[in-house]
Amino acid sequence: MSLEELAAAFEKAFERNDHQALSVALEAANSMFPAGSEMPLPDLARLAGLLIDAGSALRLPDPIKRGRALFQEEWERLKPVYGSAQLHYNVANAWQSLYDIERTRSGWRFNLEGTALSFEAKSAYWRSLAESPVGRVTPQLLTNLGNALDASGRVVDALYYYERALAASPQFGMANCNRGLALLYLNRVSGAYSVKLMYEMYRSFDAARKSQSSDAWAKETSEREAERIAQAIREHGHEPTEDHHSVEQSDQEERLHDPYWSWCLQHSLALSEHALYCRCIGARRDDLSILRPGTSLSGSKVPKMELLLNRMKSEYCLSRALLFQSVAPERKPRWDLTPFEGTFTDLMDDEEIGMETELLRTSFRLCFGILDRVARGVCEFLGLAREKETIYFHRFWHSPRKDGDKRWAALNEIEGPGLVALYGLARDLNERDGGEWSRLKRYRNLFEHELCLIRKDSKSRDLPPWLDDKDPPSIPYEQMKSDAADMLRFTRAAIFCFTFLVRSRSRGNIDGPGGPAITFPKKPIGKD
Repeated sequence: MSLEELAAAFEKAFERNDHQALSVALEAANSMFPAGSEMPLPDLARLAGLLIDAGSALRLPDPIKRGRALFQEEWERLKPVYGSAQLHYNVANAWQSLYDIERTRSGWRFNLEGTALSFEAKSAYWRSLAESPVGRVTPQLLTNLGNALDASGRVVDALYYYERALAASPQFGMANCNRGLALLYLNRVSGAYSVKLMYEMYRSFDAARKSQSSDAWAKETSEREAERIAQAIREHGHEPTEDHHSVEQSDQEERLHDPYWSWCLQHSLALSEHALYCRCIGARRDDLSILRPGTSLSGSKVPKMELLLNRMKSEYCLSRALLFQSVAPERKPRWDLTPFEGTFTDLMDDEEIGMETELLRTSFRLCFGILDRVARGVCEFLGLAREKETIYFHRFWHSPRKDGDKRWAALNEIEGPGLVALYGLARDLNERDGGEWSRLKRYRNLFEHELCLIRKDSKSRDLPPWLDDKDPPSIPYEQMKSDAADMLRFTRAAIFCFTFLVRSRSRGNIDGPGGPAITFPKKPIGKD
């Protein structure tokens, strides 16, 4: 059988969902594998892709691993033809398929160790995104990245990438279907819902089942979930086609936001569960909390975590305001920094220096302090904090102390999206794990310990005569603005995950009986 005939057999088997025919085609593909490296490059890449797709459909890990190995072993030969972004994408698909199979095994646990393969998939998708040419990022890539994040508990990040995919292709069926599933997941993770959330679920599933781009799985899933959500909406006295807060109304309210909140919502920087799926007037508040208005409980642990959350939100709001004043061209009200500005010597080094740059640096540095507070909160809440221990977000999971394995074992006893999601974020910052955001951690170290400059340009240039080849490290100004926004969004996700972790584990009254019953009102500071 030629490769063309084999590809046609695979295509027919996929279309008919015929697993027997797919197995026959897979056996033929496996027979070609030993001679894979002798194939022309297009045939080699095609064979590797077919092995991954077939293994995924049949839930067989070996063909997936063979396909992934073909891409990895022949990387240098394939890279000039297909580009590294496409190769990373195919390898990511293999990792995600292996994780999907792993989750079906008896005894699998949704803990830090059990989700290791999802981290590999997410990282490979991210590398594909980072290396994709500007303007050529596909909605498929954004959707698959969102899927990998969602599979490791990071529903807040996943929704961000689904929104990006739908902004590029509003009718893309898989993005709509997976956004709907993520909103269902958000409902379970957060332990809260609103009628608007149900309407958003229905809208996504309804769009997916009507989309020409949806495959059989997406159509079947969307049809089932759309009908289920429609019934739930009717039970609340509404009709699914009569959204009391329609897309058009939400869009109209979004246009009425002041420049600051318009910027916050546009860049996904609000600490509001409502803002995760809507930009109406209800999203314009940072009302994320562990406890709901009128909630009662016994003991002190959860109130202390709410106290910590208040502090983190306050610092986050300051960081966000500093970033807005530094980078947003439409900023209103604009702070008049002129009376506070210094006078600097021009050293011909193209450095951006002054109040606006320091606002940018300070916004960026504040985020790391918030993340370390998250880590401290996790340790205290779970009873893992040691006396006088300095805890850092990116590395407390594996303590260098002799009893570090005990903490790791204790963390793996806990199953749930909040903790797994926080661990995934921590790995993103960790250089030892090859985290995609580890450069942001290096920036923080440079700002704290080195004479690191923020420069006006990113192009190579002659050094000023007073400098030598030991030029201080520098970061281009435009890149720093973009990275600071990413850092703030990263911190926002960590705050959400911390909240979901505490909220989910406090439902069983973890403090135990005997404490005073406390009812928590909300402070309407900064709220409409």
